[in-house]
Amino acid sequence: MTQKKHSRVLRQQVHQVIVRALAARSEIAGASQTVLGQKLKITQPRVSALLAGKLQDFSLDMLVDLAARLGVKIRLGG
Repeated sequence: MTQKKHSRVLRQQVHQVIVRALAARSEIAGASQTVLGQKLKITQPRVSALLAGKLQDFSLDMLVDLAARLGVKIRLGG
């Protein structure tokens, strides 16, 4: 697997973890994108891009940071 493809796969995996965490947290489930942005410390347009799966807009580091802000530990591996 090429480095670029590997990075894309990792971003997809972390994105899935973040979206599941957002859905599972009762205090933010159903919240507006503005509220989610405040909790994640990103703007509403960035929340929109995240929820739309526009992963090219996010580095792997940023996705991991967002997961950490939700209190989610990322475990990757085979």
